[in-house]
Amino acid sequence: SVDNLGAFPDLQNNFMNYLKMFSAGIKGISKYAKEALNIDSTSLRYLITGNYNFSIMKNYGILFGCKSNQLFTKELGQNAHLFSADILNNIQSIQKNGEVEDGDQLVLLGTGSFHWGMLHLEYKNS
Repeated sequence: SVDNLGAFPDLQNNFMNYLKMFSAGIKGISKYAKEALNIDSTSLRYLITGNYNFSIMKNYGILFGCKSNQLFTKELGQNAHLFSADILNNIQSIQKNGEVEDGDQLVLLGTGSFHWGMLHLEYKNS
């Protein structure tokens, strides 16, 4: 049966399994992206996620393997999560405030209940 929390069958009774699968998904896409793009966490300027809340963003950073100063959280108090528009707003904020330099590596992580997407960008000052 599908409960009112989404398409996950019996989510309330299997929440720990859901968290394990969700974490494995984020960790898996992170590993795949880093290998496919030949990047490592140390070369990353920012990991940019949705503005969920600090705890969730911190967990994404841990699962990706980045340090706390690489996780972009400066807009968290200004803008809430709105699908993926907050990720685009965060990119604009980084550029507008001069927090990115030519050649900086950025990774954007978009998450959902069952699908994850990741985009790697290298900043080029035009």
